[in-house]
Amino acid sequence: MRTLFAIFVALNALLVVLLLIYFGAFAPRIALHVLADPTHRALEPALVDWADDNNAELSFTYRGSAEIARDLSEGAVAEYDAVWPADSLWLTLGDSGGIRYAAPVHHSPVVLALRNSTATALGWTGRADVTLQEIGEAAGEGKFRLAMPSATQSGAGVATYLGMWHTLSGTGDVLTEEHLADEALRDEMRALLGRMSRTSGGSGPLTETLVANDDAFDALFASEAQVIAANRQLAAKGIEPLQVLYLPGAQPVLEAPLGMLTDGDEDKEAKFLELQAFLGTEDARIILSGLGWRAGSVAEPLTASADDLDTSIWNPGWGIDPARAIVPIPRPEASVISEALALYDTELRKPSLTVWVLDVSSAMNGQPITDLKDAMTGLLQPSPQDVSIVIPYNNNILDPMVIEGDDAAAVQSALRQFSDLQATGGLDMYYAVYEAFEAISPYAVDGAITDYQPRIVVLAAGPSDTESRISLLAYRDQTAFTKDVPIQVVAFGDADAGQLAELSNISSGRLFRVEGDLPRALRQAGGL
Repeated sequence: MRTLFAIFVALNALLVVLLLIYFGAFAPRIALHVLADPTHRALEPALVDWADDNNAELSFTYRGSAEIARDLSEGAVAEYDAVWPADSLWLTLGDSGGIRYAAPVHHSPVVLALRNSTATALGWTGRADVTLQEIGEAAGEGKFRLAMPSATQSGAGVATYLGMWHTLSGTGDVLTEEHLADEALRDEMRALLGRMSRTSGGSGPLTETLVANDDAFDALFASEAQVIAANRQLAAKGIEPLQVLYLPGAQPVLEAPLGMLTDGDEDKEAKFLELQAFLGTEDARIILSGLGWRAGSVAEPLTASADDLDTSIWNPGWGIDPARAIVPIPRPEASVISEALALYDTELRKPSLTVWVLDVSSAMNGQPITDLKDAMTGLLQPSPQDVSIVIPYNNNILDPMVIEGDDAAAVQSALRQFSDLQATGGLDMYYAVYEAFEAISPYAVDGAITDYQPRIVVLAAGPSDTESRISLLAYRDQTAFTKDVPIQVVAFGDADAGQLAELSNISSGRLFRVEGDLPRALRQAGGL
């Protein structure tokens, strides 16, 4: 009897195993590696949960959309199965035809966000007709400090920039090369961009800066979703929120497409399409709405009525209007976008005044100093209007190299001098940053600093001596212009992240970590 019972139990166990195999419980998980813009990081937990329930393994590498476009154009995406930039424009610029099934997961209009008290003082609260001209004039008159993401690095930045062109041109149609060639329009654009008190690599870093230091600036262009996220953090800290103003007429809109890269793997293709189908479900729409995104493409409204939405997220007191009909500006052709971005970088944006404070201590010995020397070619004078000052340092500072204007000889001289440097000695970052402020000081004294976007970029590969720290902090406290100079810090090797974070935090700068690509980190820190 016991033998028969044991056989019965074994047969039942075998049946269960066979059924599990039949239904795929023991099937290998299908891995999908997604190259995604950092704006999608908030969705990762929900998508990993979906993967766990659907025999998939999702992993993400986060990179700015401009970097994604560059990787696509250079064919440097073989390790990824899918790509997910912040806006379809970056696929237009980077894709050579290898992306399939690209479709928007969510969209968000670009808005002007400014302090609630500032909007009230200007009489703009509740207005739906505040024009770009009014915004530019108010910023030019010093009624608020206006920030904008870089058009060459940020989805919100390029959308804002193309929206400005569209508005200034007065066209009801698509922007063309003829508009870009109009000198009068160029002058208007140059004047408008010149009123920006600050630019940054992305609107995400800008909103993060404002949350961390609410006195950094007063207004910015950003996506509606990013402003919602910032306001929730400001509210949690008891800080005055931002008021949202939608731009009248056709608006810049970010549509974030998820597309497939892998070709020939039927299992990956099927799993990708399952993921894409999930992102179009009501469950996914609820998740997206909870993060302040409008689901799907710009042609698709939120499925829930405005009355059913969480007003702690879609807060009417912040000027958020989920029922607003979004009319996107017509998307120009890729050649027009490329020309517009080239104009932005070389002629129209506010010139930069960048001091590169670069570690050449023994911590950079070997391949790091070689990589740094190779990176220098792409860092100096991206525009002939810029000023670049290079200060190599170890436990002392070496001879600064200054390049002003369209001076090819000065660039070549600086590159030759830098290529001859050896990585040796200790490291005193604080003294080097003091000297960077001293290099900027003449521009502050004669008032020219307002014509530039000033920044200090610090690269450190090890912990710094601290003997000069107190003197640097005291100098910064006692010198007015230093408050408007962000310190962007790049942590490499054994750099002390705490030391670097202190400098970035007190200056409303940002900390970048080198993850295998030193030139990329330096470009990002320098806004290039």
